Amino acid sequence: EQHPVIKFLPGNQNLGFAGGMNWASSYAREEWLLLVNNDTLFPENTLNALISVLKVAPANMAMIGPVTNAAGNAQRLWMPNLSATEMLELGAQLNASPTGQLFPVYRCDFFCIAIRKKAWQSLGGLDTNFGLGYYEDFDFSLRARQAGWEQAVSEDVFILHVGSATFKASKQAKLLMKANKKLLKKKHPDALFQHARTGNLEIVKAYQAISPTASEAVRVRRAFRLR
Repeated sequence: EQHPVIKFLPGNQNLGFAGGMNWASSYAREEWLLLVNNDTLFPENTLNALISVLKVAPANMAMIGPVTNAAGNAQRLWMPNLSATEMLELGAQLNASPTGQLFPVYRCDFFCIAIRKKAWQSLGGLDTNFGLGYYEDFDFSLRARQAGWEQAVSEDVFILHVGSATFKASKQAKLLMKANKKLLKKKHPDALFQHARTGNLEIVKAYQAISPTASEAVRVRRAFRLR
């Protein structure tokens, strides 16, 4: 009632992450989709910051992911000693100080991801064979790469990721992760399972290639990545 622009569409069954996102995206009418996990918190002005990034995204860019405190790839920033409040404050600072830089990545983590609807539709959305969850985002990233789409990380947008709010560290979750990793390897025998620090190193190298006369926001982020 307070936000009439928002439509609430409750499902009547658990379709899993892939099935749920596929179902919800069928109602989308705009150029970009934003898939969001239920274990995320958005700092102030996050959506405005993200919209600014999407407006200048190259036409061949299928996905843009934010940076976060918890991810299995280069989207993760090292901030072990910060509280959730401090991380949200830092995120608000990043949102308010855009650099306009996009950093190519091997894959994106779907705790929060902006996906061009044209790319989403051309790839048929997420593979529901992954069931309730895990590795369907990795699979989509690899399929996007194979189809010639680009994907990147924007450090102008930060999302706090609490992590594992859906499954926790249950036996079911571990079994599901194991089965879905096996499924991913079967679909993509050449898939690279990079450590998050490998992805971070690639972004640091990209920062080093940026002109020394870059903005103060760029220099701050470069120093933060080098911590």
